[in-house]
Amino acid sequence: MKLFKLIIVLLLLFSISSKSRTISIASYNDENPTEIYFYKDSLKIQSWFYKSTRKELSPIVFLLHGYPDQDKDVLGLGKFLSDEGFNVLCLNYIGTYKSEGLWDPISSIQSVEAAIDFINSEDFKRKFAINSVEKTIIGHSFGGGMAVLGSLYDSSITKVISIAGGDLGVLGNQILEDPEFAKGHQQFLDWAISDSTISRGLGGKKTHEIYGKIIIEEFNLKDYCDQLSQKDILLIGGWNDDVIKVEDHMLPLYRCLQQFDPERLNIKTFETDHSFRSVNLELKQKVLEWIKE
Repeated sequence: MKLFKLIIVLLLLFSISSKSRTISIASYNDENPTEIYFYKDSLKIQSWFYKSTRKELSPIVFLLHGYPDQDKDVLGLGKFLSDEGFNVLCLNYIGTYKSEGLWDPISSIQSVEAAIDFINSEDFKRKFAINSVEKTIIGHSFGGGMAVLGSLYDSSITKVISIAGGDLGVLGNQILEDPEFAKGHQQFLDWAISDSTISRGLGGKKTHEIYGKIIIEEFNLKDYCDQLSQKDILLIGGWNDDVIKVEDHMLPLYRCLQQFDPERLNIKTFETDHSFRSVNLELKQKVLEWIKE
């Protein structure tokens, strides 16, 4: 697969290994969430673990933020799902909050892969009584696209939920074709790193120069529809979302996936914006209902 071959080459170029699975627990008590660090080589990655309220082994849900988004929970799903009997791990991408390194699209997918290795480690499963046979990955906005791509790294991730998920291939073409959009996106990336406690990166112009072609050629979700057809996928969108528009990002991916195994594909739209704030309870209930199917 092109994306992961590219990542392997980049890893070799920068002498990066993904073997380290060390767990560092900043604090652990009966309160949710617990702050946990794991490592991508020498880079420490921050995550938050919401432990299931059940005492028996519980399935794991992997939760991905937008960019740069808030610290800890995503749309309140971490706390909600842990109360419903799921273990939930929510990571902060490399270069965001207390995760070390610099943020960019490739370091983000590397963060996801490192977290999946971490979830699969015997150390993690033993410490937190995880049933890692049943794994679900959920992402919002930028994290929605990362969830779709990240699911391909592990065949045991069988359920994928993309909430207003961004397709970086679509974004790349918009940047290429619309100078005003490109300028606005560069300004957004510059703003994201203006507070180094939230994100560190190369800035808008440099990110576009280095990663523009890569995201068009390697991060286009529709190029992976065949492989993705092996997953159960739920796409959730907001009709009033002017950040990740349903017609630009979600519907083209839905049509592409329909060509392969429509029985494993579901779509749900709400009359809401990118935050899903006005339908937060309905969103949570839909996610829970679908995971339990």
